[in-house]
Amino acid sequence: MSNLTAATSCSMLPADNRPSMFASIFWGDDCPNPATGRDGLGWVAAEEGMISIITLITVLFFLIVVGMLGNIGLIINQKIEVQNGADSIALSASQVEARGMNAVTASNHIIGELLALVVIHHSFGGDELDNGESKDSPEDNSTKEELDLAYEVAETLGSGETLPPMLNSETVKNDVYETPKAGATLFDSVIRLRRVLSWAFYAYGLGGALQKVKEVPIVGWILFGIGVTICTAALTYIEKVYVERKILSFLETLASATKSAKQIAVMAIKGLYLYQQAVVTLTPFGVVQAKDHIASQALVNGQTFPGMLPPAQLPVETEPENLDPLNHSQLARAMWPWTDRWRSIIQDLMWQWLRLSRSANYYDYYSVNYSWDWIHRMKNDEGVHLYVLKDLYGDGSANGDKGNEQWTQADGSARADELFSLMGFAHRSAPRLASSGIFKSQNPDGVVGYAQAMIYNANPQHGPGGGSTQARVGWDTLNWTTVVPELPDRPSEVDPGAYHNLNWSDDAQPYPDKPAMFMNWRTKLVPETRLREAAVLPGSIGTIVRRMIPVPRSFKTH
Repeated sequence: MSNLTAATSCSMLPADNRPSMFASIFWGDDCPNPATGRDGLGWVAAEEGMISIITLITVLFFLIVVGMLGNIGLIINQKIEVQNGADSIALSASQVEARGMNAVTASNHIIGELLALVVIHHSFGGDELDNGESKDSPEDNSTKEELDLAYEVAETLGSGETLPPMLNSETVKNDVYETPKAGATLFDSVIRLRRVLSWAFYAYGLGGALQKVKEVPIVGWILFGIGVTICTAALTYIEKVYVERKILSFLETLASATKSAKQIAVMAIKGLYLYQQAVVTLTPFGVVQAKDHIASQALVNGQTFPGMLPPAQLPVETEPENLDPLNHSQLARAMWPWTDRWRSIIQDLMWQWLRLSRSANYYDYYSVNYSWDWIHRMKNDEGVHLYVLKDLYGDGSANGDKGNEQWTQADGSARADELFSLMGFAHRSAPRLASSGIFKSQNPDGVVGYAQAMIYNANPQHGPGGGSTQARVGWDTLNWTTVVPELPDRPSEVDPGAYHNLNWSDDAQPYPDKPAMFMNWRTKLVPETRLREAAVLPGSIGTIVRRMIPVPRSFKTH
């Protein structure tokens, strides 16, 4: 029956209208080819193995969909990896800058503390102590002559049976008579002791004279008692002068033995300043090194803007060489809080043990005076000009008033981005797609991801200072976290003993608060604002970036 059906089917079409392939498919069997007499081409062996054309189209469609989905997954995965690489490059490069800012801040403070130690030491004996010579002062000879005269008066009028007797007076006189091989506080304190000792000798002579009139009726014994009282008080002062002179001699010996440490501190300051300059100079190389390391780990071609050309510079500059007033220099602001703290401790001890010599007052005077001198020396002679944030000085800037720089203003956002932001880019070549004959790459130059990071200081920004206190701002190369003083104006050339009327008591120590700082420069990803500037980048990255400009604002997420 089946053979009959097949024969009938084959005979229903004329021989010349039955192409063998289509006839075989249409009729479902192998009809003989009337032209050749041979059986059909064998496209269809039997009905149970037939594949419809719809099935073929469906399979082809699914193959295309699978290829498309695979390509989409490949592209998306590549974009994610490239974007992660760009984020990592931007963060790592910015961290190099943040570490550089912390290094500059730390070295500023160490320089300030070392200079404070120099001033603390120098205020004891000045340049004369360093040179091992006595101060050339007319007061030296005049007070010696006065002391000689007072001693003769005491010896003459206080001789005999004067009560209490003056013992070891010549030893005291000779000790005080000796001129210290120092200047500043030590010299002026000895000059002051000579005057006090002279007054004590005069008083003892007066007391001795009063004791000699005890034979005078009625008032003689009264005057004798007054004379004894005066002599006793004078001897008390003489003994106190002797003790203070010994203390001053000890301080002179100690300061002379440690003066080499001051020279070492000055050398360390210059070395730290060279270190600062190296950190600022080498930052672009560090940024490139960090970029290359991250790019190799992420398997991308990395780039930063700025990077090497233009260089990724820290947002700092050296303060001007000539500043007026000099006490507003960064060097003064780094040094004086420590000087003020440490000198207060020394002055308190001087107030306790060297009150007759007024050493605390002299030290107060010279610590301020020599602070000005050493700042001038370090800036003009040694060329140490500490780093400050850009826009602190110069035309149209804050003119030294921290917290009022251009980038702190509402219209200074672009300047802030320029100083503190950096962009990272990651690039990969266009991926090889499945069925590349069907799916064409829309970006033959490859895939680029970009991100922007900013260095910032997480300390509070309290704003400008005023009067005798420094500005407490986080965005700075000092980063004070406590209220610290400004260096006072330079004292006039007056008697340093009357410079400050110290009113310290034994119970109250007016120490300034201990200065405190916190290096807190950090980095974070921020919305992109510098893509247009980055269009100058060379190679495929620059080509793609230039095609992306202008970028819709809605796309600028990172």
